[in-house]
Amino acid sequence: LREKFGLQDSIKFLFAKPGLDGILEPTFEGDAKGFMHNANICFSHPWMAKLYNSVDVHINSSSGESFGLPILESLSCGIPNIGPNFGAVPELILGTGGGIVAKIKNTIMTPLLSEISYVEEEDLAEGINMFYKDKDLRIKMSKNAVENTKFYDWKEVSKMWIALTEKVKQDKLVCNYNTGILGV
Repeated sequence: LREKFGLQDSIKFLFAKPGLDGILEPTFEGDAKGFMHNANICFSHPWMAKLYNSVDVHINSSSGESFGLPILESLSCGIPNIGPNFGAVPELILGTGGGIVAKIKNTIMTPLLSEISYVEEEDLAEGINMFYKDKDLRIKMSKNAVENTKFYDWKEVSKMWIALTEKVKQDKLVCNYNTGILGV
């Protein structure tokens, strides 16, 4: 898509390279010391914040996403998002008012009973184009994202999990995956 729409100068893919201290740091394609980024390579929190804040829009076109932590991280940095319309992604992006979702062109079920969904490339490209043409929209969605991701603060989420486990413990509920909500 990058080449098809002539965006080689605007879109760069993330690479990694060893820093002076030996710890991996992010770089972009074209760096002679860089190598392709692997999703299993973890950069430090400060590096991740710098990365997110170096872009105008975070684009996630993943074909399989359980929760979408990179989406939440970028939203909390005030970066508008474009992501696929499946899994938790719409809830994160649309629920925060921090971006738009791209249509899905097809979904397949794997033998392991997990879904793989493929984003519609043209819809994704239209979303990218919309954000680049409308700076006011990016600013509005940036403000929405920062404000509404506070709900996902670990301190708040952990309180909800503790409350749920205490309720289960007090009520002596038995987990049954055939009934109830979340098997409870």
